[in-house]
Amino acid sequence: MAVLAIATESIAQTSKNQQVKRISRPMLAIDAATLQAEGMRIKLWGIKPAKTLEAPIEISALDKMDSLINSEHVNCRIMKWDITNPVARCTVKSNEDLGIAMLQAGYAVVDREQIYGSVFATSYREAQEQAKNGLKGVWKLVADLNKTSYMPEWIEKYLKILVPLSLIFVPIIGFLLMSYFTHRGLNKIAKVNAEEIEFNRNKEEALEAREKIVLASSLQGELEENKSKIEAFLTIYREILITMKDVTKTPKYQENGELIHEHPALSRGVFELSIKKLSLLDMKIVSDISKLYSGIHADPNYITLDPTTPIDDATRQVEDVIQGAESLLPHIDYVVGQLNSLISGLSVGSKTIEEEKQEIKTLMEAEDYLDMDSI
Repeated sequence: MAVLAIATESIAQTSKNQQVKRISRPMLAIDAATLQAEGMRIKLWGIKPAKTLEAPIEISALDKMDSLINSEHVNCRIMKWDITNPVARCTVKSNEDLGIAMLQAGYAVVDREQIYGSVFATSYREAQEQAKNGLKGVWKLVADLNKTSYMPEWIEKYLKILVPLSLIFVPIIGFLLMSYFTHRGLNKIAKVNAEEIEFNRNKEEALEAREKIVLASSLQGELEENKSKIEAFLTIYREILITMKDVTKTPKYQENGELIHEHPALSRGVFELSIKKLSLLDMKIVSDISKLYSGIHADPNYITLDPTTPIDDATRQVEDVIQGAESLLPHIDYVVGQLNSLISGLSVGSKTIEEEKQEIKTLMEAEDYLDMDSI
């Protein structure tokens, strides 16, 4: 029965999500065609990420997406749902379509199945054609792969002179050229493999750091919102307590009775949705967060103050409610401080995409210099 209830709740939540037509919130780029928002991943409609073994292309794609988003809200119009995640057309603050922008930069290709028969098909195809004609992104790699000649230019320039000489030195030249291209090819393969391994490792670390930042920021925001609710709650109940202690006035509950909250009504949504992801954080922070949320109630019980309740008993009950709410504030401040320190540490300690690109560029230039020197 418990499994059935969980499944029913999951189906209901999915159905509720699929009624949403537009989304506007902070997002992070996962790849050239995927965004990560709080509680869901969004696939950009009409495009697919360009697949390549060249690590700089994927790094440049993430860099391009981050520069377009620029830490602002992303507005998405959902076109359809893929199981539990939406497929949407998304724009940034400048009203630029992310899908078209990634096509124009050559970091994505058109998803022909999705755009077929759509009013946006022409604009998406034109964006891809623009990148293809300009040899941008992946299209430059495609053009390089389609080259018909890999012979060095200086050899082609003097080919007519070298042909007669080659009749004499064919065995020697053939052996030297074969050795050169074999050596260069093996070096390139080894370099690409090393770069791909390093890039994948850095990418996984960067994605994990991003997930930690999103999780910590979401929890921090919910706790700060709860702190504001507690402060407002305390203002109201302190006024009730003052009225009860004022001997010149008749307390309101003695007239018609009154219901008071046993605890302030606070938010737990982000915490409950993120329980499975808490393992990304340090065990100490996870323990503190779990203890704190054990005292946070979304639907608190009520206490009934009958008109016949003695004033001393009513006053004591209101004081208990106030003390319970006040006791949450220092714990919230402590956990928010821990989350803020974690976010700051991840932001400062993580290597930026631009630094990774510069390291790869420096490595490639150094290896090219060594190859030329060996010739």
